Amino acid sequence: RPLLVAQCGACHGSQARTKFAGLTLDTPEGLKQAGPAKMLLAVTGKLSQPMPPSGRLPDEKIAVLQRWVEAGAPMPESRSATLRESAFDLEGRK
Repeated sequence: RPLLVAQCGACHGSQARTKFAGLTLDTPEGLKQAGPAKMLLAVTGKLSQPMPPSGRLPDEKIAVLQRWVEAGAPMPESRSATLRESAFDLEGRK
């Protein structure tokens, strides 16, 4: 959650003025639509439009995302919970 909120929220969050590519990454539904594995490809530069556009994430942040995807990309339990409101946390912090 902290990684997605910090790195993706400004352009792909519920509160973003424009949701780039129509993606909202701070809800379980939005994450499923985006596809966690595809998000991993985007941040590793393996798609035609790498993310974030400001430059590659540090390897340790990519590793956090990769661990999440390898763990089955667990989502918040509540369908309506945003990542900011839920106990969902990629690194075990609340």
